[in-house]
Amino acid sequence: MEHKVWRFTSEQTPLSSNPKTFANIFISTVGAGVLGLHYTFMRTGGSLTITIIAFLTYHYMMLLVLSRCHFESRLDFSKILSFGDLGFIVSGPLATPPSTS
Repeated sequence: MEHKVWRFTSEQTPLSSNPKTFANIFISTVGAGVLGLHYTFMRTGGSLTITIIAFLTYHYMMLLVLSRCHFESRLDFSKILSFGDLGFIVSGPLATPPSTS
């Protein structure tokens, strides 16, 4: 039995692209979320608990954004590029990971 060897040439179109890859990842994530919703509702006690958790998550994310705006405008910290930078400003050297060397 002979095995055919397929070679990719410039005349053939690729089977995947960036939009197709993004769509595949998006569909996989959303699909897994939808399949897990009934279990989540069963374990958490319903929509009231999920609504409270969603509100708290939104509130704490907005606190992070407002903290950054506060430190940038009032205290003149203009180099806040990540949450790690914000943690360093708030906690000082206590927020830095220990040295591995």
